Parts: sequence; C-alpha cells; structure tokens
Amino acid sequence: MEKLIDHAFADGEVTDKERQVIYKKAYQLGVDRDEVDVVIEAREHQIGEVALKKRQEGKCPQCGDTISGLSKVCGSCGYVVDSSNAKASDSLLKTEMDRLEESVFEIKTAKQPSYFKGAIIFFLSFFTLGLFYVYYSLIHKRFFSDTEKNEKELKEAIKKGSLAEKNLLRTFGSNRDIREKVEEAAAERNEVSRKLRIRKWTAKFSSVAIVLAFFIVVKMSNSGGPSGLSDTDEGKLEQEMEMAIDEGKFERAFEIAGKLQLAEHDLVDIRILQAAHAFGKGDSKTVNEALTHPENDGWSKTSGFSKAFNIESDSGFEKSKQMVSLLNDDKARKEYMHLVKEIRVQGLANQQEYEQAREIVRTIKDIRTAQSLENIITENQAQRLIEQKRYEDAIQKALAMHDVGFDRKLILDDIFAAQAKEFLILGKFQEAQNAARRMDDGWEKDELLAEINSKSPASINTSD
Repeated sequence: MEKLIDHAFADGEVTDKERQVIYKKAYQLGVDRDEVDVVIEAREHQIGEVALKKRQEGKCPQCGDTISGLSKVCGSCGYVVDSSNAKASDSLLKTEMDRLEESVFEIKTAKQPSYFKGAIIFFLSFFTLGLFYVYYSLIHKRFFSDTEKNEKELKEAIKKGSLAEKNLLRTFGSNRDIREKVEEAAAERNEVSRKLRIRKWTAKFSSVAIVLAFFIVVKMSNSGGPSGLSDTDEGKLEQEMEMAIDEGKFERAFEIAGKLQLAEHDLVDIRILQAAHAFGKGDSKTVNEALTHPENDGWSKTSGFSKAFNIESDSGFEKSKQMVSLLNDDKARKEYMHLVKEIRVQGLANQQEYEQAREIVRTIKDIRTAQSLENIITENQAQRLIEQKRYEDAIQKALAMHDVGFDRKLILDDIFAAQAKEFLILGKFQEAQNAARRMDDGWEKDELLAEINSKSPASINTSD
C-alpha cells in the first residue's frame, strides 16, 4: 500500500483516478478508507512543506533544479512556479483550465443551428423582391429565433475557449502537458468551426440551386417542348405545317418542322409524303430525292408509307409499288419494294387473308425476306389459334415457321404461357406446370411457375 501511494505522489499530486486505485487496493487488503485518507493528506502536507522550502531557496518543487529568479517555469521539468505569487499562479491555471474544458464540452454538446431556415429566408426574400426580408428584419427576435440562439451560443463557447487558450499559452506555454491540452482543445474547436462554415455555404448554395431549379421548371412548363415554344404557338405551327403538306408546300413544311425541332422519324414521314405528292404529279426527280435521303431509316419508312398510301387496299398497294419503281438506285428500289410488300402482307394477315398474303410472298426472290414474311403470316395464324384455345394446333403452326430470328421461340413461349394459364384457371395444376416448363428459361417462366406454385396444393411439386 505504501509503495502504491509513493507511486501516486511521484508527480507531486494524487489525481482522482489514482485515488480510486488506492481505495480499491485498500479494500482488497482490508484497510479502512478513512485511514487511507489520513495517510494521503499527511503525505500532501509533507510535500507542501518541501515545496515551500524549495520555493524560498529558488528551487523547483518538482525536480529540485535551480530556477532563475525571473522565470515562472522550471527549465528542466516544465513545472510552473512563482516564488512571489505561487498561489495566484495556481489559481489562474485552474481557472483557465476550467474555462477551456467547459468550452470544449459546450462546443461538443451544442445544438447545431439549422441553416435550412436561412435558406428559406433567402428563397422567400428573392421571390418577394426583398419584402419578406424587411418583414423578417422587423420581427427577427421572434422569427427563426432558435437558429440565431444556437449559433450565438456556439460562437460564445468558441470565443471562451479561444480566450482561455491564449491566457494559458501566454502564462504557462513552456509546460508541455498544458500546451498539449491547449492544442487538443484548439483542434476540436477548429473542427467544429470548419463544419459550421461548410453548413453555412451548403445552405447558401442550396438556396441558389432552388432558385435556378425554379426558373428551369417554369421555363420548361411554359415552353411546351424542346422547341422552346408555348403549347399554343406549337399547336398553331403544327396546324400550319399540316396545311402546307396538304397543299404540297413542302419547303414551308420543312421550315416549320425546323422551328418545332421535330424528331428525325417525323421528318422521314414528311419526305415520303413529299414523294407521294411528287409521284402524283409525275415528278420522278423529287421522288428519288425524297426516298433516298440518307436519314431515312427502316422503321420510319414503314410509318411514312402507311400515312402516304392505304397499302391495305389493292389500289394503295399498286400505287406505292409504282412510286417505288421510279427509283433509279437498284438497291433502294429493292429495299422499298420489300418494305411495301411487307406492309401489305401484314395488313392481309391481320384481315386473315392468308392465301392472298402468301401470293405476294411468292413474288419475292430474296429467300430470307420471303421466309420472314411467311413467318408473319404463320405467327398471325398461331395467334388466332391461341385466341380459340386450340393450343396444340398453334404449336404445330409455330413449329412450321422458318428459322429466321427469334420469331419461333417467341410465339412458342406465348402458346405455352397461354396454355399454362388456361390449365391454372381449370385447376389442373400439374398440366399447368408441364406447359410452363416448356417455355424458354427467363423471368416470365419463373414468374408463371411461382404463380402456379402459390395456387396449387402442397402435394404438387412445381419447382423447376
């Protein structure tokens, strides 16, 4: 016990933590706590007497080295001493350290001010031309007072800590332990200040972003589209463009299309309508220029021909073929002829005129194109059989399709899925499971099997 107490007094004083360790050891040895206090107080009195004597001799109370008469700090160990006013120095040290610790605690536990409210003030002031700010300034002591109060308390805590740090460094800066504590507190204070500045600037940038976003939304809502025109102006231009097309004024139609910033597929429609108009006037040059424009793509051409001619009718089909025959470029003429026939075949298939559709297919020399069109007819027939719930006949139709692309797989999946759902409705869970399993692997198959599993009895195993 004596050795433990000597060790605790090695630096001249006993800290609270060291005192608790001594109490714990005394309890283990069966020594009364009051006796321990008496020993500690006696040792403190003894050390105080020695320190006083050394002060009078101009020596450091902690290490015993000689201290210059003008110095307040021991050059050997950093102990702070003032022979003329040691008690006042100790009091100043305790006061400033207490202030420093209080400021650190207040900074750590302070409620952070909400600068979002400041952003609201900025936003409302901007859109009221400053009137809201005037109103806010007149009643600011009550309006958003929590933000101002929190910010003020935080700044006061930072200021108090900064002042305590300056006093400690000015008087006891040579003491390494004190200097380390001051630097640690300063680091914590600076970190809080940095975060505070970030929050402020974030709120300011957020306010500006809100204003910009507001103007962008307003502009887009008024523009009515990518052209930047209002809905009313855009509607008028569209009507004017349609009138120009009907009157054959295609230069004007393209000019308006540029103002409307129409997509390329819309421009393709106009070019094909231009070609159809030129064909009616016998203008083969314009037909060639319009149909062979480099920006014309397959999908857009299909849409354009459907608008220019009623290809589902015999007369429309013949006119479209006659127009295409005027093309000078062999490749373009061949592609357009296949396109016209494809549109016609699709229309006949939808009308269930399958034999007439096949007659057109037989006129196509390109094998893959002919097979692709034959698949269109067969797929349409299979879809009709599915609607009639003739699933086995539909399967046979699908299996007869040419192996071009993924048409066959897609239609077979449609048949199996429809068959499985029909079995599920009838409560034939095993049959539904078998039909679903015939589908190609994919999320549709997984979802269908999961649905069958959720509705079937527990005795039926629907795992794939």
